[in-house]
Amino acid sequence: MKKLIFTFLFISIAALGQEFNLEIHKTSLFDYIKIEEKLGSIRLENESRYYSGEGIAQPIRFLRKEEGIPNCIVSYQFYEKDSALTQIEYEWDVYNFEKQDNNQKSEEFEKELISKYENLKKEISKKLGQPTTKNNYSNLAKYKQELFFEENATWKPNDTTKVELYITVSNYYEKRGMVTINPVHRIRLYIMKI
Repeated sequence: MKKLIFTFLFISIAALGQEFNLEIHKTSLFDYIKIEEKLGSIRLENESRYYSGEGIAQPIRFLRKEEGIPNCIVSYQFYEKDSALTQIEYEWDVYNFEKQDNNQKSEEFEKELISKYENLKKEISKKLGQPTTKNNYSNLAKYKQELFFEENATWKPNDTTKVELYITVSNYYEKRGMVTINPVHRIRLYIMKI
């Protein structure tokens, strides 16, 4: 029976072209790991110790290959005692793979990253309704830039779930003494139990 449920779950995700599952309360850690394996994700070792609260285990992390945008790192946080999920994070961030100052990207790359964000927001909105959004809310927003995009979208479909999606796309670079502002090209999607 479990195999049948998992097969249905995976087929529904693959058939809809989705790469995430919002059902954090209904899907087990085991099922999420099976999904990652079916997608061909690479399991990552934790490079540091994560402190997320009492009883929270070290996250299980995977790398998903992407085309045209940064690869996605998926992190599953769960309780040690029963492996119940607490949070899932999907992150597409250039800095995870290219750690250098003034790492500016082409306008084409930035548009592709923004398109990925918009598609994620659209897919989540189909399932959860329209989000609450904030635009250009950080300190980076004060700098004039040709292609600067920053947005945070939040859904609270019920009293126990929160979904947050945000993007920052900026080629702004400034170095003043010990302070450096580097370009940022990042999308993060959090699915959380609250």
